[in-house]
Amino acid sequence: IQDSGIGIAAKSLENLFQPFSQADNSISRRYGGTGLGLAICKELCELLGGNIGVTSTVGEGSIFSFNILARAIPQDDIIELGQEIPAYINGDKIKHKTLLVIGRSELKLQIMLRQLDFWQTNFHSVPNLSEAWQYLSHLPKEQSDLDGIIVLTKQFSDYGTWLRKVRSIQIGLNLPIILITSHHQDHGITAQMLQEDKYVAMILEPIRPSVLYSTYVKLLETAPDASLNQSLAAQEHELLITHQITPKSQTNVAITDDSFSDEASSSNTIPVHQDSAKSATIKILLAEDNPINQKVALWSLKKLGYHATVANNGQEVITALEQQMYDVILMDVQMPEMNGLEATQAIRTTWGNQPYIIAMTAQTREEDRQSCMDSGMQDFISKPFHLKELTQALDKALQNLALNQP
Repeated sequence: IQDSGIGIAAKSLENLFQPFSQADNSISRRYGGTGLGLAICKELCELLGGNIGVTSTVGEGSIFSFNILARAIPQDDIIELGQEIPAYINGDKIKHKTLLVIGRSELKLQIMLRQLDFWQTNFHSVPNLSEAWQYLSHLPKEQSDLDGIIVLTKQFSDYGTWLRKVRSIQIGLNLPIILITSHHQDHGITAQMLQEDKYVAMILEPIRPSVLYSTYVKLLETAPDASLNQSLAAQEHELLITHQITPKSQTNVAITDDSFSDEASSSNTIPVHQDSAKSATIKILLAEDNPINQKVALWSLKKLGYHATVANNGQEVITALEQQMYDVILMDVQMPEMNGLEATQAIRTTWGNQPYIIAMTAQTREEDRQSCMDSGMQDFISKPFHLKELTQALDKALQNLALNQP
């Protein structure tokens, strides 16, 4: 994988594949990221019996390469020179057909249309079921060149109603329709509908060209036989069963400086904050530049009975304080534009009413902790943190605020 980006300095390459390591590890870095992606790639490659490496030139870009051990293709799937090519590769029975493709996902549409183009299939694409209905309504009633419909249904929850509507018009009576779906979604299709409508089929993602081709050909040439209907109905039965599974108990999520991890616990492990009156009146400002970490931190605070306003960097913290005072600031240390240490120093030298500032960082060395304290912070949470640690830090903040009240 080659890019033409900013490149990576030689001194930064050594630790590039270590967790929470980034080429720019300064507390005022310009670029975001979790610092875990390459570490995960390295572990995956090693688990698969291979390795990963990188070469880079500053100002020119980087080249990442990896190798893994993989199972050889079964002999039956190997096409020898001169051997007859499988029908789905040539696509003879779908060639020059005209299909309507419905879907909003740009990536999925690109993949689907590229495959149809490879088969030399004509197609028209629309983003939703409403526009598809308009397209069908304007086709000639007696004779139409349309040979089928493919629906990428992840965004469509009422496909069942739409299907019945299509079947009510002349051109839609026996039109082959393929619904591409996944286990987790509610699309309004029942097992009974699959059994009764012999010109509709459901394919579960991920899509293989051979499956798409063979499914369309069966719908096109003849009505699906009993075995196909039973197979499709069985798939739908799995979908229906999936929807009825009771969701797993909620997971307490621990936030890191640039990533997050899960800490399984029951709902009784960390109770919602008991003093709801106090927690409702405490104004908390969350200073965090990573969008994922923001969501996890807000979720953690909500579970404890608190609400917070978000600032994306130290400069936004200053701006927020100019508009109103906050009682507690959860201050990330590594942030762009103005880091947490600089923001804390500015607050301590500018404002009369002082907020209680809690540092949040994955840098857990004693000198890192001391730097936070020296800047004016009053408490320190190392990342990833648990809800228990956050609870204790906020309790200390409440006690401090109570002591300093006039």
